[in-house]
Amino acid sequence: MIWKIAFAISPKPWIEGTVIAAFALALASAPASAQEQEELEAEPVIVTATRTEEDISDVPASITVIEQDDIQLGRQTLGMSEPLRGVPGIFVQNQENFSGDLRMSIRGFGARGRFGIQGIKILVDGIPLTSPDGQTNVDSIDMGVMDRIEVLRGPSSALYGVAAGGVVSLTTEAPPVDPLIEGRITSGSFGFLKEQLKFGRSDGHGGGVIFNVTNMEYDGFREHSSTRARIIFGKIIHRLSETSELTLLFNHYDSPLAQDPQGLTKDQVKKDREQARPDGFFNGAVTQDTGEEVVDAQTALIYKKELEEDLLTLSYYKTLRKFTGRINPRVVEFDRDVTGGGIQYDMAGELMGRDNLLILGIDFQDQNDRRRNFGNESGAHGDLSLNQIEEATALGIFVNEKIAVTEQVGLSVGLRNDQIELSANDNFIGDGSDDSGSRTFSHTSYSLGVIYHAAAAANIYANVGQAFEVPTLTQLDNPSGGGGFNPDLDPQVANSIEVGVKGSHNASLTYDAAVFQIIATDEIVVFQDPDQGNIDFYRNAGETERTGFEAALRYRFSPMLALSFSYTQMTSEYTDFQTSEVDDGDLTVTDFSGNTIPGLPENQAYFEVAYNHPAGYYVIPEAIYVGEIQADDANSEKAGAYTVINLRTGFLTEFDNWPFSLFAGINNVTDEEYNQNIRVNDFGGRYFEPAPPMNIYIGISLGYLAAQ
Repeated sequence: MIWKIAFAISPKPWIEGTVIAAFALALASAPASAQEQEELEAEPVIVTATRTEEDISDVPASITVIEQDDIQLGRQTLGMSEPLRGVPGIFVQNQENFSGDLRMSIRGFGARGRFGIQGIKILVDGIPLTSPDGQTNVDSIDMGVMDRIEVLRGPSSALYGVAAGGVVSLTTEAPPVDPLIEGRITSGSFGFLKEQLKFGRSDGHGGGVIFNVTNMEYDGFREHSSTRARIIFGKIIHRLSETSELTLLFNHYDSPLAQDPQGLTKDQVKKDREQARPDGFFNGAVTQDTGEEVVDAQTALIYKKELEEDLLTLSYYKTLRKFTGRINPRVVEFDRDVTGGGIQYDMAGELMGRDNLLILGIDFQDQNDRRRNFGNESGAHGDLSLNQIEEATALGIFVNEKIAVTEQVGLSVGLRNDQIELSANDNFIGDGSDDSGSRTFSHTSYSLGVIYHAAAAANIYANVGQAFEVPTLTQLDNPSGGGGFNPDLDPQVANSIEVGVKGSHNASLTYDAAVFQIIATDEIVVFQDPDQGNIDFYRNAGETERTGFEAALRYRFSPMLALSFSYTQMTSEYTDFQTSEVDDGDLTVTDFSGNTIPGLPENQAYFEVAYNHPAGYYVIPEAIYVGEIQADDANSEKAGAYTVINLRTGFLTEFDNWPFSLFAGINNVTDEEYNQNIRVNDFGGRYFEPAPPMNIYIGISLGYLAAQ
């Protein structure tokens, strides 16, 4: 149905013909009998996002695994949104605005953030990118070196602390068995250019090195949306003994330019989709030179020691971030220093004659920000308005028990206590007051899950859990002005229940489906005060409710042809939310109860056909459907539903020891007009950030593979 709608509105018949031809070619390759399908052998899928290695069929929760081909093969690798589009329950926005960073929500958590990701734990090789207050910036992640992504959906605070929505765990490529050097260049519409150089080799003893440098330039579809960035990544694995290893990770991200075209009103979008926010009630994006410059560097050490059946893991990491951001009407600068680490001990054995795994651990993070705010004088620094040292410290102690109750029933129980302290030391004396202060949050989260292996192809599970989310340092900005923290903003707590089924048949069919309900109290909501300009502040809603259904299916007709489909339906609403304002002594109460939570579509669907010929060429069309999205708490404005079709194709071969790849893609094949981001509750109705029209890219890679 999605494809029929998309083709009906397409203004480019020749592109439609290309896509239809790709489907016809794929369908023609389907096997004539079931015998070929039976020759496919199923392999167990091992996941680690649950803090231990286990078969995905044993996890009593919704979890999706994305392998390297789905991450990199024929992709533009513009960002994380490309491989995540097919995961049910997840909604990704803002891929085109590198100043605002990628915005991601899982089951509705994370949608409130104006920039970056909140309420979702993001890990790379087991090391958190998420700060102690729950904020994550993923601009430093290079998809060109990722091997796997695991998405754990649903409240996960019992595992990771501040993770109300879930967990996204990324794993970088392992050192190749044979020494490899590879270069890749991709060029595309709107001044896109990405250059990548990768080197790796194994030492033959389970260790090795992989090193990657990426440079990207992108002018963007809209005015004032250019970005420039360079990422340097390295991983060194050294086997200390047969039972222990040490891994060194380092990542350096430097973006000297990331412009922000900002949001438009609906009328402005109709007039000119390419424009940046024009001058009006406030100065526009070009006048204020809105955007950011970022330098981010992280180094990490991971030590693992096998003790018979047990495993000890120690980790330590250091992150330095230097940030300058220009918004209306101020310039924000901070220098960030984050130190973190953890200890985890996995004890495997038997309990009352049953297989049992007990996990004990401690996580620690300390973040120190030197933050300064200035007036924005046409992009230049104006008068100093804030100068304070902000610190966030988080300590989490957790225990998780996994036991096989019977041969068919597994039980998982988790408990975690988190202590988070946020403090501000006001060094700005120009306003005549000392706004220093602190906020301390303490919460104990739990999870309980059970899974029943009803048959080889059917695993039924249920889980309940509680998660929490504290305000970030940015969200604690005081609406009354000055420094310090907002004393009225509280953490949000979410209680969840989920029932699902998942399974596989040989290697031809995998599927999962789940229904869930999440009730959150004191949900943190963004708003803007017109008396203080284009500045975000936050407040609590009394109660919200999310009820949803998620399903995903992948069917492999043959080794050459596979179909993937996912669908998400989620109803999200404010069940109790009133605000009050006093103007000239008059009290005004606004009741948003019963309204849909903005920034979230009620329906999403994804459809993909992947055809891979043994000769090396492949054709992969995909369709993405997103339903209507409310733009504000009052539900007075919304973004329309849309269907986007993308097509990627390429050719892989090897000349002696020279791997070669040529690939190309068309994004937004049918030239659909839609919004790639909704700026929830933006003052003046500037909610919409238009997405690019049809655009193309083409790339080539060449490597040299030396035998050991």
